[in-house]
Amino acid sequence: MTAAAARALSSLLRALQTELQCGRRLLAIQKGMAEACADHDPARVQALEAGARTLLADLERGEQERAGAARALAEALGLPAGEEAALSRLVPLLPPGEGRKLLALRSEIVGLEIALRASGDRAARLLENGAACCRATVEAITRIALRPAKYGAGQAAAGPPALYLDSSA
Repeated sequence: MTAAAARALSSLLRALQTELQCGRRLLAIQKGMAEACADHDPARVQALEAGARTLLADLERGEQERAGAARALAEALGLPAGEEAALSRLVPLLPPGEGRKLLALRSEIVGLEIALRASGDRAARLLENGAACCRATVEAITRIALRPAKYGAGQAAAGPPALYLDSSA
């Protein structure tokens, strides 16, 4: 392997490791946000969200670094400049040990992506269920509050309900 290929490979490995670390921290933040929601702690949710935004920005930068390192490695390995620098194209051109490192990192990143999606889906379902519960509660309160009040032995209606709820709020 040439010195240029070794440098590009080292950059690619570093970029993938950074991506993996950011993803792990993002998963921890997602779990923390779910716990904070369950604990009714909006301040903690807000703090965690700020951390997640920073990590997402780091991931975007890391993705660009990874793509650049993959292109540099592809060029150093002799692939035409216009061809896609996918790991599946690069690994067969690398020494076996280096190829295994790349594949192991890719496998971890894919597993982490699956875990992040599952965690996000669970959080979305929890929020949807919470919103549905809130809507049902407001509807029940509105129905009860808008019934005419009845008082006394004959249960005569005393008039229109005295409580006004803005159902559009």
